[in-house]
Amino acid sequence: VYAHRSDDPNTRGHVLKILPARGGQARTLGTYLGSRPIWAEDGFIYLLSGTLARGPEAGYDRGYSVRRVPVAGGEAELVSNWPGVWSVDLSGDAGTFLYRVPPRGASTEYEVASGWGQRWARLRLPEKMGFGQGGQCFQRDVLECLARTRDVAAPLKVVPINGGPTLQLTEGHMNTRPLGWTADGREVVFSTKLDGTLVVMSAPVTGGAMEELSRIPVRELAYGPFVLGGRYMLFGRNDEPDGPVVLSLLDLQTGSEREVSRTPWTDYTFYNKSRTLDGRFLYAERKEGRFEFMALDPEGDPELLRAFPDTAFPPILGVQGDRIAYWTREEGESSTLHLARAGEEE
Repeated sequence: VYAHRSDDPNTRGHVLKILPARGGQARTLGTYLGSRPIWAEDGFIYLLSGTLARGPEAGYDRGYSVRRVPVAGGEAELVSNWPGVWSVDLSGDAGTFLYRVPPRGASTEYEVASGWGQRWARLRLPEKMGFGQGGQCFQRDVLECLARTRDVAAPLKVVPINGGPTLQLTEGHMNTRPLGWTADGREVVFSTKLDGTLVVMSAPVTGGAMEELSRIPVRELAYGPFVLGGRYMLFGRNDEPDGPVVLSLLDLQTGSEREVSRTPWTDYTFYNKSRTLDGRFLYAERKEGRFEFMALDPEGDPELLRAFPDTAFPPILGVQGDRIAYWTREEGESSTLHLARAGEEE
């Protein structure tokens, strides 16, 4: 399921469409006020819709509502209404709703609620902190988020999303960046810079001794690092300023390292935010006049998902199992959504 803006500039909302998993013509459900569709297990498609308050008594003009649409199409049903909130996020099952509460600006208070409108808990983050973008929430069975600050010294902190005290894992003078969770969810893997070296470490979420996993000189780092399951790390190293970028896979548990490619396309993550999925790393190579989008099982060999000529703008891929969805640009402002399977030419 996906949503796109209507071609009619006078029409508000997004056109909601369903594309068959086995290919074929996309089916239009209708035009709705909302985007970021979520197809939940109850068979409905949920949308987050921006709203405007109808009167000054609401206190704030803008807010959000959660709506749902039957898979067969039809009228959107209002599930819950949230006037005045912002910085919203809805879990993949549409059951948990996280949002920032008024007032705007210096406020760091969030609330957690059900998608159906029941408030569960309120939490306050330390000053200048916020929840990270790009999948830092709602990724595990235990609902937790990684919070970070943009200060020069950025200590790593864990905030239980169901309420409770914030736990600082690293010292205040460390400039840290969370990379992910270990497979059991008990530790956070993060990177920090010390004396010109990028150090990858793990820290128990309950506090305690941290463990150093890897060190890479910052001047040699050309890509990544990206961590999968808290054990494997994919990164690109450039030993010489004008030399090739060597893409390598490091087993953080055993310390073993193997070369993956000498022709990685290092701009891949600028255009495509999907870096890991289904226990695999996603990356791209640029060689012999084409882009090759690859999936790498840490315990196997790289698999070619799809190749495109490098004369075209690289498409944005979505990958689920062996199915690949990607956009191609047509003349003008139109685009086409394609669905294929790994290795297929059509």
